[in-house]
Amino acid sequence: MRLTTCPTCGREYRIRPDFAGSTIRCRECGETIRLRRRPNPNARTGRPPQRRRKPGKRRKSTGTPAWVWWTVGAGAVVVVLAIGGIWLALSRGERPQEVAQQADASAGSSAPADAGASETPEGQAATAQPAEPKSQPAGAAPADSPNVAANGGSSSTPAAASTAASTAAPAGTAAIAPGKPPTAPEGFPLEPDPLEVEWKASPTLAPSYARSTMIFPASPVPLVLFRRPGTGLVQAECWNLATGERVRTVPGLPNADDKSSLSPTGKRIAVHDPLKPTQVEVWSLESGQRVASFEVARLPANVEQIALVRDDRLLVVVTEYAVPMKKRARLFDVATGREIASRALGSRWSGGHAAVSPAGRYVALLLHDESMPARPVPWVELFTTEALQRVARVPLPLDAYANVHGLAFSRAGDRLMLVATGLESTQLIEVRLTDGKPIDHRFAGNWSFSPLRREAYVGPAIEPLADDAGWLVFGRTIVDAAVAHRVWYVDTHRKNLYRRLIIKDGVLIKVGGFDLDTGELRPSRFEPVSIPFERIQQSLHALQADVPARLRPGTEIGIRVQVGTLRGGTAEHVGAELATALKTALLELGLRPVAEKRPITLHLHYSEQQGREMSFQPLLSRPGSGGNTTVVRSTAALLKFELRTDDGTAPLWRFDAVIDPSGLVIRNDPTEANLRDKVFEEVLQMMPAFPLPYFIPADDRLVTLPGTTIVGDAPPPPAPKKPGRPVAEAPAPSGPSKVASLSGRDHAQFVR
Repeated sequence: MRLTTCPTCGREYRIRPDFAGSTIRCRECGETIRLRRRPNPNARTGRPPQRRRKPGKRRKSTGTPAWVWWTVGAGAVVVVLAIGGIWLALSRGERPQEVAQQADASAGSSAPADAGASETPEGQAATAQPAEPKSQPAGAAPADSPNVAANGGSSSTPAAASTAASTAAPAGTAAIAPGKPPTAPEGFPLEPDPLEVEWKASPTLAPSYARSTMIFPASPVPLVLFRRPGTGLVQAECWNLATGERVRTVPGLPNADDKSSLSPTGKRIAVHDPLKPTQVEVWSLESGQRVASFEVARLPANVEQIALVRDDRLLVVVTEYAVPMKKRARLFDVATGREIASRALGSRWSGGHAAVSPAGRYVALLLHDESMPARPVPWVELFTTEALQRVARVPLPLDAYANVHGLAFSRAGDRLMLVATGLESTQLIEVRLTDGKPIDHRFAGNWSFSPLRREAYVGPAIEPLADDAGWLVFGRTIVDAAVAHRVWYVDTHRKNLYRRLIIKDGVLIKVGGFDLDTGELRPSRFEPVSIPFERIQQSLHALQADVPARLRPGTEIGIRVQVGTLRGGTAEHVGAELATALKTALLELGLRPVAEKRPITLHLHYSEQQGREMSFQPLLSRPGSGGNTTVVRSTAALLKFELRTDDGTAPLWRFDAVIDPSGLVIRNDPTEANLRDKVFEEVLQMMPAFPLPYFIPADDRLVTLPGTTIVGDAPPPPAPKKPGRPVAEAPAPSGPSKVASLSGRDHAQFVR
């Protein structure tokens, strides 16, 4: 049908094709309408009308097939990407820089300085240049002037390279020449770098500080900055944890995360905004203005650690996702914004890679030999914070495939401690600056997991306590600094616990917040936990002396394992596995476990019950695809330890725990039986990490080693009142929650 319109009145008509060429009369206005014929497309050419091709039949193309062109195009793209990746890797690689000769202030001899981004390649002569005095560049802004833009790249001029390389080493140190991985300590002894701090009183912090972002120095300086929650410029306060006083108040500070760093003097802060992943800003806490802004890396990259080692030096550890992936430490001059030096680090380690001495004189970096990818050879190198000049290095006796979590200087600046964990062991490696010989302290069990509950601890893996009385490892285990024994545990009933604050006689623990188990929002506050250091030292002296004790290393102790209700396996198999794991843990403590009855027997009652529901999803599946999610009921393991004597009196020591993990990684199908086997496997691995005692004194004035302090949660908020008949309410509890210190015959019960 054709659509025709009357030219006079505009009425439309539908006309059949066979009326083409005729005339019709409009019914509306009577106008005559002539219907035109459609033109014949073959009339001018004289060609016969073409027949329509039947569907499904195609003519064969005589040209090149399309798949050939697609293959050629894909190959060209691959070649271009490969050439671009090689060029990018070469352009970001380490370039040899000029090395100058420096005079050793103590010996009077010259040694090759090391201040560039990399060492001089073998077979290439190093260029020696005279030392030039370091001066402020012309046109540079003052240190505390606001809005000073700083470039992240290093200077390529010979004068700048000579200035960075000619910085003199501290007195009593000599530059270490580059070379292969060390087999013995080099560059020692070194002068300690202490910072005189007098611990007077502990701070009294309001509950509002527990909801603030806490920023710490990179060195063991007792300072902390609390940034109030909020967006934009918000108020921040700097506190001295040694004196318990507030140092200063900053009216406005930008958004910052836990990677930000406070200077050792507390005058400046390096701020890292998570919304700007490769940018770092330095702010003055005295004037409240921005001092400098840095682009510390080029995308794709990730900032791992920030350390404002001095007021004028910024150290940044970044991961460059190039070909190959590298971790790099870069030192910047805050005043000029110039990159002074750069160092390639080991790419296999997680956690902290840099540690700064208390007075900011040295920085320790963790490295390893990239030529041995299967089993790298790790070592620690010490540099000056002035120009990242290497002054000493020491190899580390780490186990194969061990994971290094962090390293830290002591508060006296004379020791460096490193913590690493394996699947079933923990290593604390101590390096003294007097001789550089590493001392390896090995413990059974992986301390990175809490024996009571898996906490989301985000603080440093290791840090010194006040007056160097000991080391706090993973925020919960206290190791004595003199004898390297586990002497105390600090744990709470919280799951998502933030980091602790070191105070004079113990630690401040943040409790409250959102409970992942119950979904309740509890008031946040800081709870002081006192650690009895004097009684611990007295117990250690009694342990080393011939003092009467109920339990000490070398004592024979009986083992009795009782198995209750199980959700899988047999009682005989479970009992045998638990007895073997418990025997291994007691042997690690120096005790002599036997199967026969002894005057002192350790009883373990083990049972299983239904745990929490878990939603499992394959690792390679797309996030959010609910079709691949499996909901399975897990297993909770209940353990009750009791150390009893044969006379039937009260237990000498008692400890209860519930292992109900909130997450598991399994290799087989997510069934209830497989989840139960995985939970039981974790119980066996956690056995050496439980606070099993190795010394119980006969004198009640001494404490059991190790002791345990368990901090309870804040009371839940009151429920909203419902309309209706009034109900009498119980008075709200006042004061802090109860803190139980385990010593002697005391005990505590830990149940989720």
